Amino acid sequence: LLKNLSLTGFRYVEVIDLDTIDTSNLNRQLLFRSQHVGKPKCTVSCEVATAMAEACGANEVTGVNDQGITYQSHHGNVCDNSRFNVQFIQRFDVVLNALDNVVARRRVNRLCLAAAVPLVEAGTTGYLGQVNVIDKVSNIACYECKTQETQKVYPICTIRSTPSMPVHTIVWAKECYKLLFGEKAEESMLY
Repeated sequence: LLKNLSLTGFRYVEVIDLDTIDTSNLNRQLLFRSQHVGKPKCTVSCEVATAMAEACGANEVTGVNDQGITYQSHHGNVCDNSRFNVQFIQRFDVVLNALDNVVARRRVNRLCLAAAVPLVEAGTTGYLGQVNVIDKVSNIACYECKTQETQKVYPICTIRSTPSMPVHTIVWAKECYKLLFGEKAEESMLY
């Protein structure tokens, strides 16, 4: 998302993320390299996206020189009300959600509704993705207004290399079993 924003001419973007880069991120998140492991995702993402935007020079669509590009990172939890509250959200024209945490998604949904700022809510489950625009002014149903299905499948890309929840351990064990003892090793997501 951030790569696409930078390459399509978005000049002012703020990124909030509490996570740091893990080796398991390197195969699926193209902004990160091995030297970034252990650093905050938001900081590295903003640095790389800024460099991409600056390397593009003049925007081919508008012809405008992309000087004055600002990608600002906030290393922290979006649920931290002392930092990320309604007043913080009101500064923006639109908020784009790319969260994998239901509690955080609900929090951002509520903040955007309270601040009357449109929210583009995006997420994935396995190989399925969805995008919804939530706008209080347009009276479009919010994230919590829609029935959320209980997750039955846990895609391996969402499971950290060091399990932090019981479900992570179960998924790793299941995939490891398929890899070691399955008829076709390639059926395991670890293959």
